Amino acid sequence: MTGLFKVHAGQHSFNYGQKVNVNLSKYLSDYSQQIHLTDQDGKSLGKNIPYYIFAPMLNQEFYGRTDDEGKTERIYSKQSEQLEIKIGKEAHDYLLEKGIEI
Repeated sequence: MTGLFKVHAGQHSFNYGQKVNVNLSKYLSDYSQQIHLTDQDGKSLGKNIPYYIFAPMLNQEFYGRTDDEGKTERIYSKQSEQLEIKIGKEAHDYLLEKGIEI
């Protein structure tokens, strides 16, 4: 018997025989952190704000611009750690010094 096998998952549609690469690290991590930039009243500061985050235990840098909700990307780790964070002009200037344009 033959037929069509089709899976719909989130934003993707997969037909039989297709593959997708998945980063499983977020599912194997015990800790995660995402920073939401807000004012004193809890109102989002908005999108496109430069940020730089350094996770010393991971020895990994994360940088970019906040999303439409004023959030950074989510960072996953197997252990709790303090992150070094720069936002706005400080992050932008720091990244430019490193030769990174965002």
